Amino acid sequence: MVADALAHFGMAGFDGAFVSLQSEDGKPISEFMEQLADAMVAIGEALIAGR
Repeated sequence: MVADALAHFGMAGFDGAFVSLQSEDGKPISEFMEQLADAMVAIGEALIAGR
């Protein structure tokens, strides 16, 4: 259930990080990946807590 709920969010976050990387804004993609992972964990925990 959690994986299904987060699949599109994760893809959108990864795509956004890739677009940012291509724009050469100077931010490392690793920073975005850390933020995306933190966000996905928080959302997943909230989904589980709501059950």
